[in-house]
Amino acid sequence: MITMQQVALHQRRIQQLHLLEAIDAAEEERQYAEARCRRIMAITARLCSSERRLWAYPRGQSWYETTVPHLPDSEFRAHFRVTRSIFRYILNLCECMQRQDTAMRRAVPLDKRVAVSLYRLASSAEERTIANAFGLGRSTVNTIFREFCAVVVRQLGTKLVRLPKRSELAEHLRQFTAVTGFPQGVGALDGCHIEVCPPEEHASDYINNKGWYSTILLAIADHKYRFLYTNVGSPGRNHDAGVFESSSLPGILASHLFRAEGKVVAGVTVEPLLLADQAFPLQNHIMKPFPNPGPPGSPTGVFNYHLCRARRIVENAFGRLKARFRILLK
Repeated sequence: MITMQQVALHQRRIQQLHLLEAIDAAEEERQYAEARCRRIMAITARLCSSERRLWAYPRGQSWYETTVPHLPDSEFRAHFRVTRSIFRYILNLCECMQRQDTAMRRAVPLDKRVAVSLYRLASSAEERTIANAFGLGRSTVNTIFREFCAVVVRQLGTKLVRLPKRSELAEHLRQFTAVTGFPQGVGALDGCHIEVCPPEEHASDYINNKGWYSTILLAIADHKYRFLYTNVGSPGRNHDAGVFESSSLPGILASHLFRAEGKVVAGVTVEPLLLADQAFPLQNHIMKPFPNPGPPGSPTGVFNYHLCRARRIVENAFGRLKARFRILLK
C-alpha cells in the first residue's frame, strides 16, 4: 500500500524533471541567440570593412586627365569651343554642380563635369565615345550633361539672350544700320529646324516638310550674330508663322520697346523693326519682302535686295551656332 510519503516523493521527482527540461530549453535558446548575434556581428563587420567590393566599373586615367592639361590654347578651344578663361568663368557659374566624395565612390570633379558637357555640345561623337574619352559611364555623362544645360540656362539665359533695353536701343539701332545698311532694324527673325528623336506617341507631329524629325528654333539675331530672343520646342511640322503666333513675340512687339525711337525715313516715321522673310506676317514692327518685286532695278526690287541682305544675319547666326556646337547637326 502506497503511503502519503511515497506520493509526495514521486511528485517532487516529477517537478524536478520538469525543471530540468525547462533549464535545458532555456540553455538551447540562449545558445541559439548567441550564435545568431555572432552571425549578425560577422555580417556587420564585413559590410563595414574597408576592403569592400567595387560596385562601379574600374577605369584608369582618361584622355581628359592625360592629354587635356597639356593642350595648347588653340587645341583646347577646338575641343571645347571656349577659351580657358571662359572655361574658368563657366566653372564659377556651375559651382552648384559640385558633389562631395562618399564612402562608396569619389565624386566627378567640377571641372570634369563642365568639360564633358562642353565637349558633348561641341562634338558630334556618340555618347559612349565621349564617356570613354573622359573615363566615365554613359549614364553618368548623360546625367551631368542634362544638369549642366539646366544650370547654364538658369544662370545665363536672361543675361545673354535678351533684347536691348530702352536706354540701349538708340545705339543698337545705329550700329545695326551701320552694319547692314537697313534703318531701324532691331534684328532679323527666322526659324531653324533642329533634328530630334521625337516622343513615340506624337512622332508624326515632328516630321518637317523635308521628311525628317525636328523641333523649331525661332530666334532673333542682331548685327553681331548675337541671339536676342529664342523660342524652341515647337514640333517640326508647324509653320514659322504659327510658331510666331504661339510665342511671346507678339506681346513683345506690342510693348513700349518697339514704340520708341521712331525715325523719319523718306517722309515716313519708322519705328523699330524686325526683318523677316515671306513666312511671317507683315505687321507694323515686322518688315518682309514684296511678294512680286518686279525687275531688279525697280524700287521694290532694290528694297527686297537690301532687306534680304540685312536679314541674312540670322541665317549666318544659325550657321555659326551649328558649326560651333555640332551636337545640333546630329
